[in-house]
Amino acid sequence: MNELLYSRQRDLALNQIPSAIVVGCGGTGSWVALLLAMSGCLDLSLFDADRLEIHNFNRLCIPAESNLGRPKTEAIAEHIKLLRSDCQITTYGRATVYNLLEVPGGEYLFDCTDSQETQIMLCQWAKDNNRVYIRCGCDGTHVTTCDSVPQWKTSDEPTTGYEIRPSWAVPAALAACFAVSKAMYAPDMEVRADLKDFLKSYPSRRTTYEERIIYREPMMKLATITEEEYKELKEVAKT
Repeated sequence: MNELLYSRQRDLALNQIPSAIVVGCGGTGSWVALLLAMSGCLDLSLFDADRLEIHNFNRLCIPAESNLGRPKTEAIAEHIKLLRSDCQITTYGRATVYNLLEVPGGEYLFDCTDSQETQIMLCQWAKDNNRVYIRCGCDGTHVTTCDSVPQWKTSDEPTTGYEIRPSWAVPAALAACFAVSKAMYAPDMEVRADLKDFLKSYPSRRTTYEERIIYREPMMKLATITEEEYKELKEVAKT
């Protein structure tokens, strides 16, 4: 079944991830776990000590009524199993330097937490234990995917690294898409931008065939391309 299931993504020459650790199973982490499983990762270890509250469900792709109050990891694991029954999923509570060592494999560690203190711990643990660290998060409409810990923080929340702001499913899912893409397709990719930055990268009018050729480049290049660079590429496409 797996051969047929993933036959269309094989030609993309993706880096297959046999096992992964996802710390934080909220808005971004739940999508990261889901996308990893749907991309062929057969072994997931999910860490989160929280239970689902009603405000979580505006970013999750699982039913609210039947999962309210359940541990996040258990609800997400159950949902993933419905889509990829062959994916082995182990759930844990809060991640520590000790229980992380209990995970067999876990070549990649996806940090989807909202505490700067935890992020620093996870990044250092990954470095010490030869794991690939990928930070994935969103703050309002701002998304972040990188391999280091953000160094900014607010004065009134010295350890969380962010202020509580309105949240939305789209930035959460987009951040997760970038994180899994970084692991499987573009390891050097880093994203620190607002949604508007991506939308500005595309022409506002209908594009020509030559322009569509240009815009087949990876999304990160689209997000950073300047107007001058676009004009140069447009001229190249005409030759």
